[in-house]
Amino acid sequence: MAALVLIGFMGAGKSTAARALAGADSDALVEAELGTTIEAFFDREGEAAFREVEERVVCELLDRAPEVVSLGGGAGRSVGGVRRREAGGADEAVVA
Repeated sequence: MAALVLIGFMGAGKSTAARALAGADSDALVEAELGTTIEAFFDREGEAAFREVEERVVCELLDRAPEVVSLGGGAGRSVGGVRRREAGGADEAVVA
């Protein structure tokens, strides 16, 4: 499990902070998985399809146990992501 998980609203600076701390950014990994931007996929396929992909990518990321992880704005609410963070005992920082 990651030692530090950054969560917060969209545009709060989580990705920037994760890059500065040499951490993993879930949004970048989701976009790589989708082959397009989150915005474009969300507009084309809808929220449910996006959240399904996002949760899978986030769970895989948390299982790899990087030191720092930035989660997308909605990923902090995903059931799988919450369970993995709770099980791993990660510290969380809200970037507001």
